[in-house]
Amino acid sequence: MKGRRLVHQDHVVLAAMARPSPPPHADWSLGSAEPTAQPALPDAGEGGRLAGRAVGTWRLALLLLVAAALAGEQLLFLKGSASSVRPHQGMAAHLSDARRVSLLIADALGPGDRGVTRVQLVGARADPVHKGARIVTLTWAINGDLSLGSVSSAAQLDVYLVLQNLYTAHLPISDVRMTGTFGERDSHGHDREVPVMTVGMDAATARVIDWQNMDATTVWPLVHHYMIRPNFECQCQE
Repeated sequence: MKGRRLVHQDHVVLAAMARPSPPPHADWSLGSAEPTAQPALPDAGEGGRLAGRAVGTWRLALLLLVAAALAGEQLLFLKGSASSVRPHQGMAAHLSDARRVSLLIADALGPGDRGVTRVQLVGARADPVHKGARIVTLTWAINGDLSLGSVSSAAQLDVYLVLQNLYTAHLPISDVRMTGTFGERDSHGHDREVPVMTVGMDAATARVIDWQNMDATTVWPLVHHYMIRPNFECQCQE
């Protein structure tokens, strides 16, 4: 009996040793006692390995290219964001004087109502007498709005607002000269813009004006009138 048991145990050990182990791709998730074997992938050989390396290199190059593009876009975004924030952090500290003058004039005059260019900054040349100061010259189209009673009254208000904006901004301006234009029809029936007034004010006069307590009517007599066509003389009380 003892010899039979030994023989029987030897057969069991041999059978256990002969039993194949599950392949590397066996699926153990099915709950069965035996794993479900998956078909082994064929060896691609040297050609497959070279192709795999080529694909890997191509993918790496593509990833590097995409990363560089994203980094460039981020840099441009940050640069654009920084420049767009600057005016809100103090426009006076970041804009040039010429740009500030243009913005102040546009803010004073507002939009036009006759379909022509409302304002043009002609120049801001250096004053030969006052070192570091500039003489601002501009041309503006007088609106045809009669809500103030006349076109000349609207022009008078335009002059006041422009002078107030420029001289209270503490810019190096020694003189402001303004030429107002209005439309007229020539002998051939063509509409054209013609100068109807040229006025101005120097900084010395502007310094003595209390801009908060004086309005367009009270400032008008202090404005230098270089030229005003008869039909555009202000008919308001001065």
